Amino acid sequence: MSSSVEPSRLTWKRALLALAAACVLIPPLVVLYFLYVFDWNRAREPLSTAASARSGRQVVIQGDLRPDWGWPITRFRAAGIAIDNIEGGSAPRMLELDRIELALDLRSLLKGVVELTELTLIKPHLLLEKTAEGKENWNFLDNPPGGFALWFLPDNRGEFPIIGRLSITDGWIRYKDPAKDTDVTLQAATVEGQADDAAQQVQFAGEGLFEGEAFSFELSGGSIEALRSSTMRYPLTASIVAGDTVVNLEGTVTDPVLMTGLDVAVEIKGDNAADLFPLTGIAFLPTPPYALSGQLDFVDGLWTFDEFTGRMGNSDLAGTLSWDVRPERPLLTGKVTSRKLDIADLGGFIGAEPAADDDTASTATRLIPDVPLDISRLAAMDAQVEFRGVSVIAKKLPIDDFYAKLVLDDRVLKILPVRFGSGHGEIVTWMTIDARREPVTISSKMEVRRVPIAGLFASASAAIGEANLADGQIGGTADLAGTGKSLHDMLASANGNLGFGMEGGQLSQLMVEMIGLDIAESVGFLIAGDKPVAVRCVIADFAVTDGLMTPRAFVIDTDDTIVTGTGSVNLKNEAIELELKPQPKDFSPLTLRMPLDVGGTIADPNFSVKPAGLLVRGAAAVALLFVFPPAAIAAFIDTGPGEDSQCAALLATMARNSDDAQNNARLVPAND
Repeated sequence: MSSSVEPSRLTWKRALLALAAACVLIPPLVVLYFLYVFDWNRAREPLSTAASARSGRQVVIQGDLRPDWGWPITRFRAAGIAIDNIEGGSAPRMLELDRIELALDLRSLLKGVVELTELTLIKPHLLLEKTAEGKENWNFLDNPPGGFALWFLPDNRGEFPIIGRLSITDGWIRYKDPAKDTDVTLQAATVEGQADDAAQQVQFAGEGLFEGEAFSFELSGGSIEALRSSTMRYPLTASIVAGDTVVNLEGTVTDPVLMTGLDVAVEIKGDNAADLFPLTGIAFLPTPPYALSGQLDFVDGLWTFDEFTGRMGNSDLAGTLSWDVRPERPLLTGKVTSRKLDIADLGGFIGAEPAADDDTASTATRLIPDVPLDISRLAAMDAQVEFRGVSVIAKKLPIDDFYAKLVLDDRVLKILPVRFGSGHGEIVTWMTIDARREPVTISSKMEVRRVPIAGLFASASAAIGEANLADGQIGGTADLAGTGKSLHDMLASANGNLGFGMEGGQLSQLMVEMIGLDIAESVGFLIAGDKPVAVRCVIADFAVTDGLMTPRAFVIDTDDTIVTGTGSVNLKNEAIELELKPQPKDFSPLTLRMPLDVGGTIADPNFSVKPAGLLVRGAAAVALLFVFPPAAIAAFIDTGPGEDSQCAALLATMARNSDDAQNNARLVPAND
């Protein structure tokens, strides 16, 4: 019995010993086989097949695939690598790489750290593009396993692989977006870095078209070791030129992968801040040429341009702007101050061309700006920005200070409010632009509170060398609403009310007589000097219907003359058709006080005596000249039949014509 069992036990023991020997010897033999015997080029096809399945694109390895095993450094080499582009792309390949060589430190790999002592890329050509339909060729997530591409991206600075020496020869990265007329190529032929040389930097340069504008940039960073090190701040220098916009940056970043701990000095200049939208996504209003410098910070999705200073046109600027990219619609917030503000630099706030100078403005046939608002930009962001002008330069307006608050929320832009200070008075405007509707609706309300009129006649006073030609305070309201994408469109379709008035005060008698075309008295004032005329009231009350302004009451009532007006002002073409009828209250031996036509445009008005009236009086003078020559002068004598207007009644009527006059209008006596 025992003799029959022993051979069986021996057989099992031998089998177990053989299996143990195989487990010990086969792995090293397999490793040795793959190290020194196996032809790795035979693995190209299965590797390409696996990569193609993962990425959803055709991946090929056409060249030599060869490891060079060693301890502790092992080298790998692969050549002829290519990845197909998406369907509809501008080129067959998304990536073409002539050769890649790397040296891997196996000792670091055993510690879980990827350390490449050398990395060489020969002719890497990478095309990143969007098709005309907006499909991105770098998006591998259309294929579910394609998420593997994200595995290679480091989550933070510490996961960035250690690279001792980096060399890229004859390489480029090209980005194309035909829908935005963008085609930029990053040249990488001279990129070099070395871990043991802290002074050596990584450098990139590129150029092309960015949204139709010439675009170029240069980027210089620290060494490859500094890129990964968590103990040193990574130095960064960059220069970007996009059209007329130039941006220079210099500073450091704690984590260049996550862009945290950014501390960068920025200098930026350009012809128009609105041109920054393609670069930043921020829809600034149009501006004249500007130059700003400040600190750029980035923390948890919040960019801050802190304590910047500089100029915009003829105005100085200082303040802080923040750009929060975390909400669905990024949010711009900030406060900006100008210690000396040239009001002409704010033309872009009302849709005027920011580049227009005084000479251009003086020859313009249109005064109301007609630059359309880019509605797509309103939809791209929200905003809450305050702007203040401490001291204001305004050649034709008596303005002391300026304040505006702009709030943009889901395509509704509100100006809450714009305030101009003038002496002890102010002009306040509220405006709402609702781009959620089609057509865009624009509504505006304005209050004029206690504004001294002396400043309005300052140029006339200087012309004849007299001061204080006018005195008093003007007040009024406007409430208008229309549609369109520009201020001109809005006013051309506007409906509402507009009324201004003054009770009490004084005007230059010269001005009153010139309106009345009183030859004798006007010449006398020019020789002997001017004297003020007491004003009982000034009324200008207009109804606005579909862009046509018609006066319900237009009266200038002084102790000397009462002037009434009829006609219209067409806001569609800015044409003026008004007739002013002066009626003197005094006796003048020589007068041409005929109805006065005001024509032309708002930008270029012209004044003329109504021809029919002059012809009648002229014919009478000629007839009298033949009968009794001295009597010819009688045709121009006016005994002053004008009567006083009912100022209080007119002011009350104008107040009733304004929907919110009782709450908003402030028509104050001059001595109040």
